[in-house]
Amino acid sequence: RGEIATATASTSVPVGTIAIQVVDERGQGVPGASIRLGIMNADSSRDSRTAQTDAEGLFAFQDLPTGSGQSYRVNIPHQGATYSSTPFRLEPDRGHLVRVVRLPVTRDTRGLLQTIGQTMLEYRAGRVHITQQAQLANLGRETIVFGDEGLEVRLPRGFTAFQSGRVMSDQTLVPDEEGFHLKGSLPPGRTTLTWAYDVPLDGTDVHLSMPMPFRTFRYVVMTDHSEGMALRVEGMPDGEARESNGRKFLVSQIERSPGDAPWDRLAITVEGIPGPGPLRWLAVGGAIVLLIFGLLLATRGGDQAGALARAREARREELLEDAAEVERLFAANEIGPKFRTRRMEEIVAELASLLRLDEAASTSRETPPPARTKRRRARRA
Repeated sequence: RGEIATATASTSVPVGTIAIQVVDERGQGVPGASIRLGIMNADSSRDSRTAQTDAEGLFAFQDLPTGSGQSYRVNIPHQGATYSSTPFRLEPDRGHLVRVVRLPVTRDTRGLLQTIGQTMLEYRAGRVHITQQAQLANLGRETIVFGDEGLEVRLPRGFTAFQSGRVMSDQTLVPDEEGFHLKGSLPPGRTTLTWAYDVPLDGTDVHLSMPMPFRTFRYVVMTDHSEGMALRVEGMPDGEARESNGRKFLVSQIERSPGDAPWDRLAITVEGIPGPGPLRWLAVGGAIVLLIFGLLLATRGGDQAGALARAREARREELLEDAAEVERLFAANEIGPKFRTRRMEEIVAELASLLRLDEAASTSRETPPPARTKRRRARRA
């Protein structure tokens, strides 16, 4: 299947115009489809316009401002799902053509598969910072809608400081005392969700247990590693020592087949965690999840350096968008100054860690491995 929503600058569309076509899964125009045009201004204020398609599934918003003072996003709501284009700006010499495929919806989640799930543990003063990511695939031909209640995802008891990464679609992670509810919809294809939280650390061991909400193909658990530490995950191999960009980890991973028994609980134990003196690790939040992909590629082949570089760049863009959203919420009095300061400090720290990862990758490219250097010397001789 092609892309669900495309937005393309086109000289065939008049300046200041967004021409929209809404089609069904067969490519036929959808009459009477609801349209919401989201508008974000340079000062972070927002506006919207609504309309409906004509008998051929077409509509055009005209006389819109061009240039960098605002960006636009076309949204097509349908029975609990929302199909959206990526944000775009109108150029001063052409309009924009947006095509959206409005698919049928279902509440049946049997076609939902977690292709890669991952959990990363980092250690701070008196607590464990946990980052989890789910790469979800909707294998069906319909959009899965989670309904008003959403899909319940439970987290370990006593968790605090829940955070979730922004997504460019209608999924939202709404926290409660037990964990969070995944609301919105998942169209056919792949979607990545990221969330993080803390649990108390009292002593040298940590035990985590939570239900597994998704049918899973592959799962990876990682923890920062120091001498004497051990990682055990129920139903998975014991953690093995790995190193990436000069940082040491324990990694356990598993692949499952359709014939395997259901895996309904993730139970993690880490033993031998050093105290705050020897354990002077810098927690880098969501950026550390990038290393998981590199480790997976290292064990399976592939362009590890290229994949990590692309992942770092994508994470940088997400962080900058997060910073803009924090400022917007603060200006709208939706968050207080303490939360704003804390979140901006976390964003700056993670951006700094990404810069250090870039510098480390650049240094490793400039310095040839010893074996390669020897071969070069042999050829010169």
